[in-house]
Amino acid sequence: VKQGSKIRVAREGRRGREGATIGDLFLVVKLVSSPGFQFDGLTVMADLSLGVADMVLGITVQVPTAHGNVMATVPPLSQPGQVIRLKGHGLRQGSQKGDHCLQLKLLMPKELTEAEKACYEKLRSLQSGPESSPASAAE
Repeated sequence: VKQGSKIRVAREGRRGREGATIGDLFLVVKLVSSPGFQFDGLTVMADLSLGVADMVLGITVQVPTAHGNVMATVPPLSQPGQVIRLKGHGLRQGSQKGDHCLQLKLLMPKELTEAEKACYEKLRSLQSGPESSPASAAE
C-alpha cells in the first residue's frame, strides 16, 4: 500500500436510493509519518542511536518495524552514519517486500561517573599511534 492507493471494499458502502443494493466502500490511503521514520517507496528508514561501547563492541538490539519487533545485529567497530539493512522488513505491496534500514547515530554521554571517566582515561592510555592522540594531530 502506498500514498494515494485506493482500496475497494465490496458491499460495505451506503445503501442505494429507493431500495438499490448496497454500494462499495472506497478508501484512499494517506500515510502519516511516525517520528523517527522516513519512507522511500517500500523502504523504511529509521535512526538507531547507540553509545560508544555498543558501536565499538557491537550489539544485538530489538527494533520496531512495520510488522513487529525484530532483532538487529550491529557489528563491532560500526561507524556513525553506517546503515544496517533488515531485508524484507519494510513496507509490503502485493508480493513485494521493502527493507527496513537503520542509520547508526552515536549517542555521546552528557555526563560521566568517576568510574566511566577512569575507564576512558585507561582506554586513551592503551591506544597507540599518533592518530589516536588529539595533541599529536595539532602538531
